[in-house]
Amino acid sequence: MHRRLWLAGLCALLAWVPTQAGELFYCSNGRGLELPHPALFPAGPTLVLSNGPEAITDPAPVALYRDQVTGSFRVFLHHTNKAEVPLQIGIALTNSGTVSGQVVIHAGPQGIPFVAEADPTVAGARVFQLWLGARQDSEPSFTLAPGQTRWLPIAVPEKATATAMVDGETSVPLAVTIASGSTLPDDPVAAPVQPMGPPFRRGTFPHGERQGEVNYDQPVLSWIDVGSPPAGRWSRVSPGEYETGRDATTGNDVYNDGNFGVVYRLNVHVHPQPAPLSMMLDAAGGLSRFVLAVDGRPYEFPGPIMSYEAWRFLKMDPSGGSFELLTTIPGGSNGAARLYFVPQQMEGDLQRPTKSQT
Repeated sequence: MHRRLWLAGLCALLAWVPTQAGELFYCSNGRGLELPHPALFPAGPTLVLSNGPEAITDPAPVALYRDQVTGSFRVFLHHTNKAEVPLQIGIALTNSGTVSGQVVIHAGPQGIPFVAEADPTVAGARVFQLWLGARQDSEPSFTLAPGQTRWLPIAVPEKATATAMVDGETSVPLAVTIASGSTLPDDPVAAPVQPMGPPFRRGTFPHGERQGEVNYDQPVLSWIDVGSPPAGRWSRVSPGEYETGRDATTGNDVYNDGNFGVVYRLNVHVHPQPAPLSMMLDAAGGLSRFVLAVDGRPYEFPGPIMSYEAWRFLKMDPSGGSFELLTTIPGGSNGAARLYFVPQQMEGDLQRPTKSQT
């Protein structure tokens, strides 16, 4: 009882309350006013990305990508086993320096954010949920001597998808190798690197986060996109949203369409309104699953969301307020998310909820 009273008081203080876990509205893309795009600033760890080829068809031990990192880093991988046999997919961390050093890997009560699931969208959503938990929990560390390797492996059944979003810090130069095979390579640093393949998304990027301010000050149905295509008809990119990366195996410039593995840390400011306001997320790019955190509190929609559906995850009273929103485009998603600001008097424009999952 005391905990419920404390939470109620906290939500009143913050002028927002969570909503039912599975409340969906119909939301036709493009309705309402597109908000001015906020400037986004790069932050966070170096991002090592492995998603091309996404499908692994050969059970031979190979490296899918490899690069060197120092300091803070994030490894994001998303690969599907189409080799018709069970596979191992692993992240190898090898001390490539000349002295021993300490490596810290962020983990939570359920371990590191590295999973294998039959549904790729479930894998992507679950990994971000684990990542949110790992941010404030135990951080196992180990020492690597020069040339020594520590593997972070996972078993991947046939047709399953492995996804990882692993953060860490290293005090020594570290060779990061993402590898696969019916057995993992004996020497990850010497294993041949497979050529890049569809969806042609892999490389090393300077930063794994984007930070920015989103302001809502007009009582009209409004929206802004996160992770939209960097170019083309559907592009709604904010300044600074995308960075150019480098494929360490070729030296070529590469791009991360959708910013997979990138965490958006948005400070959302809602000015006083004449009526209560709902915050919704729509799968603007197609089928997706959503996980996010509001002021550090995680929320997850308990099922898939289609492009015509919007999840109401928060209500705000007319006094407005500010909060920090953490979100990402999960592995397995088809594209951008759209953040809607919906005044209560305009909820009728989105009809009633199309369904409710609890």
